[in-house]
Amino acid sequence: MHSVISEAMEIGLFQVPFHPDNPYLFFPFWGCFLLAIGIQALLLKKYKTGIRWSFLIFSLIGFFCCEIACQIIIGWDLILWLVLWFLFLTFLFGSVVCILVYNAKKRSKP
Repeated sequence: MHSVISEAMEIGLFQVPFHPDNPYLFFPFWGCFLLAIGIQALLLKKYKTGIRWSFLIFSLIGFFCCEIACQIIIGWDLILWLVLWFLFLTFLFGSVVCILVYNAKKRSKP
């Protein structure tokens, strides 16, 4: 059984955010990150109920579904699930950053 993190490290997915010399992966990563921040900020601003956490929850569900798929699938078919796994990881990271900034701003208001 292989680890998804080791597979992602093997193909260099964790180096994507720090290498702008590969625009085919660099700009989509930061675009998805900013998209996640925008969606989560919109949900936090507009809704006061449990709906505000729905993007985070759906990203988490997608992340774990891709994690399970990466454990089952082998060969070249794995690359699609690794990219989707990384996409959901990017959404999770953006959503968490937005929530942390939102809570910090809310606490700092007098």
